[in-house]
Amino acid sequence: MSFKGFYVLEQRQAGVSRLDDATEKFYRVGPQGGTSTIDPIVTHPMMLRDYDWPITSNADAKAIRDFVDLVDGSAVPFWMIGQERDLTMNTTLAVSSDNFKIAFCGYAASIFPQGPGRRYLNLRRTTDQIEEMFEVISAVDNADGTETITLQSPAGNQFDPATTVISYLRFCRLEDDEVTMDFAGVGVGVGRFRFREIAREAP
Repeated sequence: MSFKGFYVLEQRQAGVSRLDDATEKFYRVGPQGGTSTIDPIVTHPMMLRDYDWPITSNADAKAIRDFVDLVDGSAVPFWMIGQERDLTMNTTLAVSSDNFKIAFCGYAASIFPQGPGRRYLNLRRTTDQIEEMFEVISAVDNADGTETITLQSPAGNQFDPATTVISYLRFCRLEDDEVTMDFAGVGVGVGRFRFREIAREAP
């Protein structure tokens, strides 16, 4: 699956660490132009997380290898569907409609203005796992405990408050070019890699 020309990682059963290291590596070209040196890691609000991808079959291991090849290690960014309920839907998003209301959380005043990093949403129905991805083009505080979100494109499916989970699409990049696979037994293991959210680079 892709969105805005970038691959979407959908492995929801995987484990994503919830604790962030607010650090970022800075690279500096050496004085001769050919050798790169690494500055000390400094605090920076770009979050580094661990990702555990369960392996229960050869197909799982192949999927990990295919993913790393697709994003060319740390070279090509990708989307990751957040596993949290980031926004709470208040009104139904009907088929062919492009707006709905969410419970007030300061999205219009504080989150939307920050830039593209939190303007991409994944809506998923818990009843049948139907989902769609959208770009938010405007947000308004209705001053009644709700906020109205307007989408760039109309919905192809109906999403109701009681059965819809809204998560941010996070624009990310692998931290390293390598992914390790650890096996506890025959056919049972986990693929591990680290990724960094690069919200300010979202398209």
